[in-house]
Amino acid sequence: MSYTMTHIYIAENVAQHIRGITDFPTYIVGSIAPDAVHARDDYTPAYKEKSHLFTEGLRWGRIENMKQVEVWEQSIAQYYNTHRDSLDFNFLLGYTVHLYSDVYSSMNFYAPIVLSAGGDAGKIKPQFLKENFGYNYYLYLKYSRDKDLRDLLEAGKAVTLDGIIEKEDIERRIRLLFEQEFSERDISDIEYYTMCSHEAMKKLIDGSTELVLDRLKQIDSELIKRS
Repeated sequence: MSYTMTHIYIAENVAQHIRGITDFPTYIVGSIAPDAVHARDDYTPAYKEKSHLFTEGLRWGRIENMKQVEVWEQSIAQYYNTHRDSLDFNFLLGYTVHLYSDVYSSMNFYAPIVLSAGGDAGKIKPQFLKENFGYNYYLYLKYSRDKDLRDLLEAGKAVTLDGIIEKEDIERRIRLLFEQEFSERDISDIEYYTMCSHEAMKKLIDGSTELVLDRLKQIDSELIKRS
């Protein structure tokens, strides 16, 4: 799955092609908000299924066919269309970008890796986590060359989505990012990554960006800048 920095890079790519963003920091906070449930002390995958707008019967890490994708995408579109005029639009837009990014990641990044291990997710988990966290840190260092991510996130607004995510989860998640995910780690072997290689992560970011823009065009064509 996509990690924090991957989502931020995708969200920034998408922002170049859409209209309507009036509060960029809040848009970016929204783009990482669905994963804020990881900050809960009693975290379970059920929290993530709820924050990612899964409907009954869908399970996190087990999106494996287009029928499941269709059900998930319908849930995302319905939530966006129902709440676009009642929630902070910048936050909701970033949140929606995150969810569609994970649609792409689930089917075109994570699922093929699991299939390569004969469908045994546990078999690939240690290497997958090591490489994904490592590449996440690599992207954070790259991003930090000319931008201050902490300032950006702290300038944004966390928003509670009733029954889905709490603003306190998001605020805690942002704090923990700099204590955990973005703390110094050894990535000297990054050139030897196989699951999260430079090529694979570029494909993930570019492919996710393309899918997100396509789905946004479908649910709200006025968002897309005219060329």
